[in-house]
Amino acid sequence: MPLVEYKGNFSDLFKIYIVNVLLVLVTLGLYYPWAKVKLLRYHYGETEMNGTPFVFHGTGKEVFKGFLVVILVYGLLSGIEYLIQHYGVHGDHFMWIIWGNLIVLLLVLSFVPAAIVGSLKYRTSRSSWRGIHFSYHGSSKAMFKQLLSFLLVIVTFGIYYPWFIVKIFRHIISHVRFGNLKAKFIGSGTELFLTILIGVGLLFVTALMAGLLSFVLPPFIAPVLPAIAMFFVIFFLQAKISNFFIDNMSLKKGEERGKMKGSLTATGLIKLMFVNGMIILFTLGLGIPLAIIRTKRYYTSCLSIQGNIDFDSLAQGDIEEISATGDSFLDFFEIDII
Repeated sequence: MPLVEYKGNFSDLFKIYIVNVLLVLVTLGLYYPWAKVKLLRYHYGETEMNGTPFVFHGTGKEVFKGFLVVILVYGLLSGIEYLIQHYGVHGDHFMWIIWGNLIVLLLVLSFVPAAIVGSLKYRTSRSSWRGIHFSYHGSSKAMFKQLLSFLLVIVTFGIYYPWFIVKIFRHIISHVRFGNLKAKFIGSGTELFLTILIGVGLLFVTALMAGLLSFVLPPFIAPVLPAIAMFFVIFFLQAKISNFFIDNMSLKKGEERGKMKGSLTATGLIKLMFVNGMIILFTLGLGIPLAIIRTKRYYTSCLSIQGNIDFDSLAQGDIEEISATGDSFLDFFEIDII
């Protein structure tokens, strides 16, 4: 029996979705923060570990306040951008446009580390299990230093990306606490790079075989088999990458040790995505809640923890009050890191 289970059902989630959509439309989007919290509370409450559900303690009011701050900041930056463009074009000061846009870009980028850390602090502080809260102890300054390595991704034309992602993931995980339980990520960028390289190599070989088979197979079959093979390789790579991040996470509580284990497979993901696609297609979108439930059930069923950690003896650590501004900032730009 898996350690973590998702027990949501279609009828309950469908009701929440319908009410949320209607209220968001009627209020011209103002109800969105409360709609978001309702969904989070439902998904948390339907996710159980050792038979006990998780709890999300955030409120719509907190998220709404965060969105107000984000909208004000976005409006301010948009106003500055407009003045720069207007003065630069009509005043014939094109260097103002260049330097002004650069300044606006730097201002936006300066918000990113604080937004990520703020989101992590808020979401973890509002998440609990059996009364034990999660927490995040990283700083914006430390996150900024980690994000600077993205320059290497640009310089290397994307080759450094696996090392960058692993570096950020390791930094985040090392600062997450679950009561007195600590987490650690031991994976390497090299291992992820080789995994991606193998996947790309398989795609290349598949494409090459497709070209060769096109001379042998009948016209109506030639494009089908290679397409199926490439489809399988893509999901094989997705499963390998997901398992890589799960398998390299270790847990520690005093002398107790644990290791997470992922069991996603290409066939499992293909079946999941294919059936979900059919559900959404034939229900004209009304089956999206069911697709979400099936996805959460599959991923939680593929997650387990091996080791001797006694979760019943977890002790609560420090809890601090955090605003939802950072979480709202990432949500505004459709960025989800949790």
